[in-house]
Parts: sequence; structure tokens; C-alpha cells
Amino acid sequence: MSFTKQLQALTAAIDDPKLRFEVMKTLSFLKDVYASGKMRDEQLISDVKEVCEMAIALAAPDLAEDEIREKAAAVAEEIVKSIKLECLFRRTLTRLRPTPLL
Repeated sequence: MSFTKQLQALTAAIDDPKLRFEVMKTLSFLKDVYASGKMRDEQLISDVKEVCEMAIALAAPDLAEDEIREKAAAVAEEIVKSIKLECLFRRTLTRLRPTPLL
């Protein structure tokens, strides 16, 4: 699943549009920082997991803390995979871009 679709799936159950936008914006910011090379993998995983825990807690307040952590870890793992894949794709396209003929 693409990064955008994962964001939509994560935030679909959040009722407040401001909070939904804030979660999406934060995860997009983390993706951009990682793509620029200023963030290591471990930091990306922990930050994405933290945001996912908050989003899942907002979407399903009746879940226990352990369930929230487990669900957030699974969602964060998928989001991190899509971020890495998108960054790799972007780097590859940049390297393979043909040079203009002058």
C-alpha cells in the first residue's frame, strides 16, 4: 500500500479534522526528513511508532495500552517500509534520469 493510502487508513477513524491533518503532516514531515538523509532508521521507526500510538489512541480510546502498542508497532512497520521504498524509488529515478542533450 502506498504511503498516502496508509496515512488515510490510519487517520480515517479520527473525528477531528485538525488532529487528522496534524498526524498526516507529522508523518509527511518525518518522511521528508528521512529522505533528506538527516534521520537514521532507528529514529524514524521510533518517531513513526510514537505518532501511530497517538493516532490509534485517538481513533480507538477503548483499546488497552498493550493493544494500542501492538497495533501501532504493526502499522508503523508498514509505514516505515513504504517510506523507505518511496525514498529508494526517488533516489533511483534521480540517478537514472537521462541528461539533456545540448
